Amino acid sequence: MIITIFGLPGTGKSTFAKQLSDYLDAPHLSTDAIRNREGMLGRYDASSRFSIYQMMLDEAEELLAFSRTVILDATFSQRHLRQAVAQLATRLNRPLRLIELRAPEPLIRQRMLAQRGFSEADFQVYLRLKQSYEALEAPHLVLDTGQLKPVAMLEETLTYLHQPSGA
Repeated sequence: MIITIFGLPGTGKSTFAKQLSDYLDAPHLSTDAIRNREGMLGRYDASSRFSIYQMMLDEAEELLAFSRTVILDATFSQRHLRQAVAQLATRLNRPLRLIELRAPEPLIRQRMLAQRGFSEADFQVYLRLKQSYEALEAPHLVLDTGQLKPVAMLEETLTYLHQPSGA
């Protein structure tokens, strides 16, 4: 199974992806961590962004040879990036589950003031991405990290993951 945790910066994607990764004992791949590892901090042009996402998908494919599940953690703000994951899932004959995290903007602003792992995004980046964010219209799970406690998020996710269609 490929679990894709996506949403705007500051919504809690990495925090939740790590929690889910620990619970499921599944590998967790993050574009922020890959960008840091590859020495590509500060590089967000279209070509660099595509390269980072492609590295994540290549690593996911390698991991899926040894693991039943992999968790992808990225903004996935554009349809073509989510379509690339769907194509990988189809090619590998693996279920794909899409989980979008959201949060109220005041909470996102507050979170952006704190150090957040490998993420370089600040509130201005959030605002820019919010304007160009392409909504996902396919059925998927939406979790509001401003409303739900981590245990409730995990419970909703586990229910969603066990549905036959993932819807």
